Amino acid sequence: MNDLPSPEGLIKDHLFEVIAFEVLESTQDTLRELVGLSGRGFGDPAKVVWALHQNKGRGRMGQAWTCDPGQGLLASVHLRPEIPLEKAPEWGYRLALAVAEAIEGYRPGLQVLLKWPNDWVNADGRKIGGLLIESQVQGTCLQEALVGFGLNLLQKTFGKDLPFATSLLLEQESLPKASKLSAASNPTPAAAPDASELLRVILKAWSWALEPGLEGSAEGPWLQKCNQRLWGQGCLCAFDGPEGRHFFEIQGLASDGGLMVFDPKHASPLVLRHPEYRLLYSQQSANDEPMPV
Repeated sequence: MNDLPSPEGLIKDHLFEVIAFEVLESTQDTLRELVGLSGRGFGDPAKVVWALHQNKGRGRMGQAWTCDPGQGLLASVHLRPEIPLEKAPEWGYRLALAVAEAIEGYRPGLQVLLKWPNDWVNADGRKIGGLLIESQVQGTCLQEALVGFGLNLLQKTFGKDLPFATSLLLEQESLPKASKLSAASNPTPAAAPDASELLRVILKAWSWALEPGLEGSAEGPWLQKCNQRLWGQGCLCAFDGPEGRHFFEIQGLASDGGLMVFDPKHASPLVLRHPEYRLLYSQQSANDEPMPV
């Protein structure tokens, strides 16, 4: 059942079929059911499931994604990248980079950084949103993917279970006064972020992902652009790993999806893999002092 006015038809230049709901258990699960029932050829519109609220939203590693009704942008997109598996990390990074750039274009003055492996944060490391990619692999090829994403839009406060979160509205309100004005002759502050409008902006930014392969999917060196937005780069940060808490200096993203770090204890460089290592939001030093991130 479609409970919301759907943006379908408004995205005339991009082959997306948006199916909107008031409430779902999960946009990922609903999209999987729709794709399983109908399938999709390369010439068909890419299905998008958008919901104002989901009861069982999921993040990485089975974690829950919580968001009050109508306060965020919650959607999942069916894509068919048809790329070799070794290109999958690049494809995922480019999707995340495109969203960061799209948000900044939607609200000039905002800064959106990438937190390894696939979250969006502000300069202080507070979470704006996250990306979840569930893939179907055939042989050595990434054939299809359900790409889910959640963005905090309108929240002013967050519960105790989300102490390191922020929203686009909070970020917008924190801008210097001059940056909030649309123009010097029109001193009207920008409106609150709108989920439907931002969804269209993001889908437009992902139009390259409708075609198989990666050619033309990003202008310029993608890894350099991602590293320029990498949160924590050059700082000693806390990670949870196989043997407990670790502290590494973040050096940059590897093209294969790893995170290049320096281990000060052993004076050696390392490449970390997710989910074996997890970069924490609660950045505390070994002495429980706030870290400079």
